Amino acid sequence: MFYKSIYIALLIIIASVTIYIKYIPGNSNNTTPSKKTQLSDAHHTPTQASLSFSPDTLYAKINNEYETNINIEAEGFTPNLAQIELSYDPDIITIVSITPGTLFANPETLIDDIDTQYGRISYAIKGKAIENKKNEYKNKTVAKLKFKTTPQFSQGITTINFLPKTAIRSASQNIYLQNLSGLTIFINSQTSLFPSIAPTL
Repeated sequence: MFYKSIYIALLIIIASVTIYIKYIPGNSNNTTPSKKTQLSDAHHTPTQASLSFSPDTLYAKINNEYETNINIEAEGFTPNLAQIELSYDPDIITIVSITPGTLFANPETLIDDIDTQYGRISYAIKGKAIENKKNEYKNKTVAKLKFKTTPQFSQGITTINFLPKTAIRSASQNIYLQNLSGLTIFINSQTSLFPSIAPTL
C-alpha cells in the first residue's frame, strides 16, 4: 500500500510538471495564437477600393468647359489620403482646376501640380473621411476635375486616364486599387450629332 501511494504521487508530480512546461508563458511549444496576434493578422487583411469618373463618358463641343467627379467605392476602412495621378492630351484638353470633393471633411491639399506640356496631373489631399455606421464609401467624390476643350481639335475622341501611382491610404495601410476607370470624351463641333445627356455636375 505504501509503495502504491508513492507511485501515484510520482504520477501526479510528473503530470503537473508536463502541464506546466507545455503552457508556461513564452514557451515556443505553445502553438495557440494569442488574441493580440489574431487581431494583428486580421488588421493586415488586404482591403480593396475602386476609383472612377462620374460621368465616365462626355459628349463635348470644342472650346467649352466641363466638370466631372472622381469617385471612390470602398468599404471596411476609413480613407485619410488620396493621391490622384492622371494623364491627358494637352493638345485637346486644357485643365482648368482640380479641387477636393466631399469625401474628406476639412481636406488639406498636399500636391496640386498640372503639367500642361506633357499632360499630367498630380493631386494629393488628406483629411478624415466622413464616417458612417457601416464604414462604406459608395460613389463618394474624392475630387472634382474641371477642364476645357481646345478650339484646335474639332472632332474625335480623347481620354483622361489614371496612372499607376494613383493611391488611396488609410491611417494604417495602403489600399489595393482593384479598378481604375478613366473618362472618355467625344468631341464634335456640332452638338446635334450627339445624343442628349444630362448636364454634368
